[in-house]
Amino acid sequence: MKYTSLLRAFLLLECLFSFIAAPAQHMTAADLLGDAASLGLGGMMPSESRDTRAATDTFTGFRLQHVQADFRMPYLRPQLFGRALRLACTRRHERFRLHLAATGSPSTLSVQTAVFSLRRPFFPRLNIEADAGFNRLAENGRYHFTWLAGISFFYTNDSVTDFYFRTFNLLPSNVYGYHTDFRLGVSHRISANLLLTGEMEKQIAEPLLWRAAGEYLLGRTSGKGKGIMRIGGRWPYPCLNCGLGYLFKGWQVDWGLSFTPDLPVSLAGSIRYSPSRP
Repeated sequence: MKYTSLLRAFLLLECLFSFIAAPAQHMTAADLLGDAASLGLGGMMPSESRDTRAATDTFTGFRLQHVQADFRMPYLRPQLFGRALRLACTRRHERFRLHLAATGSPSTLSVQTAVFSLRRPFFPRLNIEADAGFNRLAENGRYHFTWLAGISFFYTNDSVTDFYFRTFNLLPSNVYGYHTDFRLGVSHRISANLLLTGEMEKQIAEPLLWRAAGEYLLGRTSGKGKGIMRIGGRWPYPCLNCGLGYLFKGWQVDWGLSFTPDLPVSLAGSIRYSPSRP
């Protein structure tokens, strides 16, 4: 009985593994964090990902935090449709994440991605996360490998305000060259139900992007689930984002939509199981 939750999660992981795919031709921070919750927030990290308080664990071994399956369809293009799989666990105050993804057709263009992340606290309010992985790009029978690396800093100023600085794609690609992504963001919890967040993003050779979004938790009663509403925007390239989520016991389901002028809508969905959730 001690390992029942862990066994259930790994059975779910095994069932989902054969459906892995993801919508990206080269990995960026947005792709790494691009689940339905982040899409509803305009591409920013969901509030749970920004939680810098390390999980407490009385055991010396690993503890499964969550397993998650995602799908995305950018601009409603079936050729970009993909699914991804994420696994996160903790060991004392350290957090480990594994992101596996692939997309495309082997006869034309396909990408497989694997990213491993480690987060740990260095000071009472500061957490640092390191990312490492690779892309395998297959194009017309030819293969290219791109190594991925990144680092992030998460700082909690008080119990309601968090800051983060994130970089990704620090290494050059033999296909794309440098396309490093820098992000600086802040979130502030107005109340127990309302979270406001903002972010600046800069990629090499691209203009500075600004994002703002809000997340509202609907009322919760004992024994029932909790709903989530998200809305966000981006400029100077106009984009409107919205999303819905629902939490029930250890399960969380999210949907996200993104609207841009002169382009079809982008759609994302995800389902997560967290055996350790109270």
